[in-house]
Amino acid sequence: MDENMNLSKGQMEMLFKRAAETTGESEEKIRDSVNSGNLSSLLGKLKPGQAEMLTKVLSDKNAAEQLLSTPQARALLKKLLDK
Repeated sequence: MDENMNLSKGQMEMLFKRAAETTGESEEKIRDSVNSGNLSSLLGKLKPGQAEMLTKVLSDKNAAEQLLSTPQARALLKKLLDK
């Protein structure tokens, strides 16, 4: 994975697959939610505090970039994408 965290189409598909396994939603529904920017159905699967925090981070580009640049986030993404 490169330093700027740009994900390939294959890596995005793997993330959609993992998200589907985790949430019980279909990959297509997750892909459509992400592409449309409407994540409410996915956020509904999280605990209220988690959903609020994720919404806040995703709505702030700087916060999202900062989160994704942490060693923990990079390691988690690497682990998910390498499976």
